[in-house]
Amino acid sequence: TRNSAWSHAHIARALTLPVSTVSRRIMRLEKEGVIRAFAYWVDCSKLGAANYRMLIAERGSDPLFKQRLLDFCARHPHVVGFVHCIGSWDFEIRIEVFDSSQVNGLMQELYSTFGPSIESIQAIPVLATIKTAAFPSELFSARAKQT
Repeated sequence: TRNSAWSHAHIARALTLPVSTVSRRIMRLEKEGVIRAFAYWVDCSKLGAANYRMLIAERGSDPLFKQRLLDFCARHPHVVGFVHCIGSWDFEIRIEVFDSSQVNGLMQELYSTFGPSIESIQAIPVLATIKTAAFPSELFSARAKQT
């Protein structure tokens, strides 16, 4: 398949199906929009980097804070994920760094950029990721418009 780690032949062997069947089904799923992209997941620890989650509690309810924080994260080279949460914290930012001092540096950037809007930031190292599932954000916005 395009840009994927497993070929159609590899998938066919794993499923004990003919390659032609697997290829036809994958092409149909792509055409129907079920398969939207193929992606690689990089194990950053093998490159010497570490994963952290930054848990951010918002102070008050500034309606522009979420968008400003998202824009900041989209531009920052260490940020690899962003989640708006409900619970003890309001946002979870996933970061990858090569030096733990970069975690403190990012925390300082966040406080200096958004100071009055941030109640607290906790940085938690991620020791292992057991399972990750990506879900396209545009599907969330499409569903939100339907309700």
